[in-house]
Amino acid sequence: TTHTLLLIMTSLCCVNSSAEETPWGRFDTHIELFHYDIDAQNDQESQATVLGGYIHYTSKPLYGFGFGAKQYLSHLIFESKNPALTSLTDTAGNDINPLSECYAYYKNAHTSFKVGKQQIDTPMLNDDTTRLIPFSYQGITSQIFWDPDTFLSLGHVTGFRPNNAEAYSEYTSSGLAEAGVTYIGFHTRFGNARHQWYYYHAPKLFNTLHMEVEARTPFNPSADIHYGVQAIYTFDDEGGINILNRNNGGGDVKLVAAKLGLGSE
Repeated sequence: TTHTLLLIMTSLCCVNSSAEETPWGRFDTHIELFHYDIDAQNDQESQATVLGGYIHYTSKPLYGFGFGAKQYLSHLIFESKNPALTSLTDTAGNDINPLSECYAYYKNAHTSFKVGKQQIDTPMLNDDTTRLIPFSYQGITSQIFWDPDTFLSLGHVTGFRPNNAEAYSEYTSSGLAEAGVTYIGFHTRFGNARHQWYYYHAPKLFNTLHMEVEARTPFNPSADIHYGVQAIYTFDDEGGINILNRNNGGGDVKLVAAKLGLGSE
């Protein structure tokens, strides 16, 4: 017996954002209408339309110290089918309204720290904005700057919230991170080439090396040629006894990729 699966995914979003500075801090608001449609030949067919967004407040620093909070809201509108499969709702098809960020911070000219719930921008731990609600994490992160292009990125994450849930847990997409995930990354630039190297360690789960080099060359006054190379090497830690899903980054992974494109402004 031969089974054929046809899967076509389409998404559409409309966005409106604004920001306002006040004597007490900065308010950012974002409203988004997001539609996602998966056209499949079996019970994987799904569609959903969600209206939502966030409000983000960051306090003015006092002697370098401050705090911030970011609340997401979403509401399923119009007719839907198997909405949970689109990851625009939770696994039961209900709205998602997570507190994505709630942190204290310290910042000076060369160093920054954040403690609490936060969205993180690293190659492996990131917010993944392919849905209306992003991923977020619980832990401590820091950056140490030498200049805008050269800095060290450090973090220890103990809580993980996927983009289709409100609660934080010790589970990553590949398994149980009972002792959290610790990472160190270094960014720099040599001439026209931007470099970043990261190492992630999750006891009993994985070790991952991530390396990327990318550059751009002017093509004409309004466009650049973008090109780069990326390599990822993941291997089990202590036999990977906490791995639950080897299809989502668990186990040994060796990937090399190249990219080439044209960008314009």
